[in-house]
Amino acid sequence: MRWKSPEDVEVPLIQSIHNTGKPYTNVALIPSENYEEALVQFSAIHPGILSKVAPEFHDKVFIQGQYATMTSGYHDSVNS
Repeated sequence: MRWKSPEDVEVPLIQSIHNTGKPYTNVALIPSENYEEALVQFSAIHPGILSKVAPEFHDKVFIQGQYATMTSGYHDSVNS
């Protein structure tokens, strides 16, 4: 995922993605300067995936019919 910065430079939005101890749950690390843009882009993740994945593959992408969602948790890594 990429976005254009205020300086009109295309930069990566996500720093890295990690597995968690919860099934079907991953964590995307976002640099703090990209946080607001990430909230905008990820808030529409389910409709975006739905429109780009052919219906015959929905059962492979959407696990047990669950809606793809984003939750927000801001953790300042300097103070963690």
